[in-house]
Amino acid sequence: MHRIKPLCSDLPIWYCSLQTYRSSNLAGTGFSSISFVYSVAMAGQTSSYAALIDSIVQKGSYVPCPKVTFLIDKPDDLVCEICLVSKLQFQPSVDGFSDATPAILPCGHIAGYSCLRKWLKTHHSCPFCRLDLKYELCDHSVPARPVDQANIHDVPRTIPEGGQIASQCKECRLRTSINCANTLWDANAERFREAREQFVRTRSPVDLAKAWALKVRIENGYAASFAEANVKGQAVEW
Repeated sequence: MHRIKPLCSDLPIWYCSLQTYRSSNLAGTGFSSISFVYSVAMAGQTSSYAALIDSIVQKGSYVPCPKVTFLIDKPDDLVCEICLVSKLQFQPSVDGFSDATPAILPCGHIAGYSCLRKWLKTHHSCPFCRLDLKYELCDHSVPARPVDQANIHDVPRTIPEGGQIASQCKECRLRTSINCANTLWDANAERFREAREQFVRTRSPVDLAKAWALKVRIENGYAASFAEANVKGQAVEW
């Protein structure tokens, strides 16, 4: 028997997501077709449709794609859904953040910066979806990221976009990298001392080259450890 293929089986995911948006009566909910298509395309799975549609019900607090929302859609009716008073405004960077500054969590939910910080002092989960906001290895809390014109491109991808919560906070990740770098330094330093002693005994250009290469390698490796700690996962990890 000939089986009819599913509608989206041979079509680009962006096209399928657009058809899903159009057929789900989402117009007027404050969530544009651009945001919806971008969310599904970034998620990369057609199975994400249902979860995204369910989340759109929380329209004012759910911003799965902050760059699309604030740089393209530019909504002017966002309100902090914790206090239900503060109007959220995407503004140039200023000294300090007020509750009018949107702050976002890894799940894509937003609220006023002051309200969200106050919530996170006594809770370790999202106030809307209850996503656990603790790092697995260091047990510190995942902070909310303020969103303004100066730092929006530094905000990692949300989980709906394919982002993830790192295993450690930035400070602990740096500390771990320092410890690893020091351990590697000690091991390679011993190899360098042996190579240098070999050169002192032989005065061979070959042994000199080996000793020098080890020196450069351990210096570059130490510096690279810190660079990796600062850069690794910056675009996708919270």
